[in-house]
Amino acid sequence: MYMKKSLMKVSAVLGLLTVGVMAARTVDLPLPGMNTPFMFYPVQYHWDCPKSDDCCWDWNFVAGAIGYHRAADASYGPCNGRCKVPYVNLLFGKANFRLAEIFQGATVTPADTGNNPFISFATIKPRFEYNESGAIFTADLGSTFDWCDTGYRLGLRAKLPFRDIEVSDTCAASDLVGETLKDVWQVRQEDTTNPAVTNTVFAGRLDFLTALNRVAIPNQTLVDYRNATQNAMLMAGQVVDAAAGNGTPVIAVIGRSDSTMPMTATPAWGAQSAAIIVPVGANGSGVATDVRGSFINGNNYLTGGLATDPVAQSKLFVVPTLDSANKVVQGASIIRGAIEVAIQNMDASAMTWMDQVGLRWCNGRSKGVGDLDLEFYLGRNWGCCESLWTDLQFAVRCPTGKDLCCRDINCCRPNSTSANSCDACCKRLLKLPLGNNKHTELRIGLAGGYDICDWVKFMIDGNYSWALRHKEYIAAPFQGATVKNIGPCIPANIKWGYFVGHADLSFYASDCCGMAIGYELYHKNCDCVQPCVSTATDLLGRTAQKIDASVARRYTNRTANKAHVNFFTRIGDCQIAAGWAQVFAGKNVPHDTDWYLNMSVTF
Repeated sequence: MYMKKSLMKVSAVLGLLTVGVMAARTVDLPLPGMNTPFMFYPVQYHWDCPKSDDCCWDWNFVAGAIGYHRAADASYGPCNGRCKVPYVNLLFGKANFRLAEIFQGATVTPADTGNNPFISFATIKPRFEYNESGAIFTADLGSTFDWCDTGYRLGLRAKLPFRDIEVSDTCAASDLVGETLKDVWQVRQEDTTNPAVTNTVFAGRLDFLTALNRVAIPNQTLVDYRNATQNAMLMAGQVVDAAAGNGTPVIAVIGRSDSTMPMTATPAWGAQSAAIIVPVGANGSGVATDVRGSFINGNNYLTGGLATDPVAQSKLFVVPTLDSANKVVQGASIIRGAIEVAIQNMDASAMTWMDQVGLRWCNGRSKGVGDLDLEFYLGRNWGCCESLWTDLQFAVRCPTGKDLCCRDINCCRPNSTSANSCDACCKRLLKLPLGNNKHTELRIGLAGGYDICDWVKFMIDGNYSWALRHKEYIAAPFQGATVKNIGPCIPANIKWGYFVGHADLSFYASDCCGMAIGYELYHKNCDCVQPCVSTATDLLGRTAQKIDASVARRYTNRTANKAHVNFFTRIGDCQIAAGWAQVFAGKNVPHDTDWYLNMSVTF
């Protein structure tokens, strides 16, 4: 069955769902057909279509559009495979983290946090999912010509997407508050026997107590892990690592491997020193869940690691010691009093601080025109039966999509002097750009296919893209930070490159309809990030904090494996195709599922 001459260059303009281009703040995958010309084998390359007698060139024009929907509620982690992690791993490098991890050294002091110690210890757990719908408008102007008795084809494909991207909460599963006061500090009454006494006792998580200031002005921390004068560990000025005796040490600790408050009656919070079973190791180890332990002077908790390890601290709850008369010892009462004074003016949660500095979790929607893709191609058929074909492609992706900052009235540009407008760009934590974030992209590729038989065709292609260097404004990557993309804006020059390859089998029930199955491989190297400054002021107002580009580059090396199925039919000059694709394994990429419907017409 033959189609008329005008269909010689029928273009399946919208191809496989290609994984690829990403900017420093961009983790979404490219749109359908942006890096490959065909969604199934182009049988029209083998049709015998005589040329016009009065023209050396035969031209045809194909216009089309595709509607698509994409969803991802998880991602693949830094180990290449099928192990999935929450989607926010792609944005911040972690799914659960303390706000202290965005700062230099991934730590802050009580003097830095002031009235909000939750910055130091509260673990927030953002849970978001990615959804995108949109349309891509396409045009293909192609021609065939003869040169040295050989037929060639050349043309230009143009693709312009309109995108509606939303990063939203997954069924209200996010915990953007983390621990509140009741999770780390509680007071209750306990009865004892022999003698019978009712005591008011307390339990305070050590990482919370470490973050408290005993005295506000000038700052004096509640916990001193090694006082140089007394050569001892102090809390509120009380020695807490004395040898076990009648009423000493004045406090003990209860281990909790899950960092939750020990709410049951056993173990009791208040107990005599005889109930102490194990010493606390210098790094905070050695105390199992619900086991009572104590600090000992022989361990230096400042140099041993406990003082700087909030995770180890979070597994220890400080509780009071009772004397031989079953009463709370005076030193423990002094510590409790100092804690209660410190928390009187304390902020309610970590969310309070995020609101104060302008970090926004609620504005994760971007809508508008994306980047314009222009692809030039030149190809020919090979062999006596011309059953083999190849196409050489060269493409330019123009940065027509708006970048993150220019969506504000106070646009942050490279020559802008307004630091506040720049910071607003980076504080919208879920906002993603509509394209390459103003990077121009160049691409070169080669596609080929073989007509195996009337109903089975094979096609393979590969291309490499370069996103050229461009100055972006990114969240400051502070030296030693373990969480990225949260912080004040700094300028940085960024570029990257990636490879995409496909292998496809198309099965034809007739010349007009069939299906295609295929595999896609994507690999991207780490972003090349060159900050334009060496230091910056962090969100706590601390100046001259060191910048480290490796923090921004972390987890930007990506690999994806994708499978797809497409169904297609042709009715006269019209073509309809529909398909499904999913990433089934990878490294640092979303676990995307895509559905799409394409319609095109040939003139």
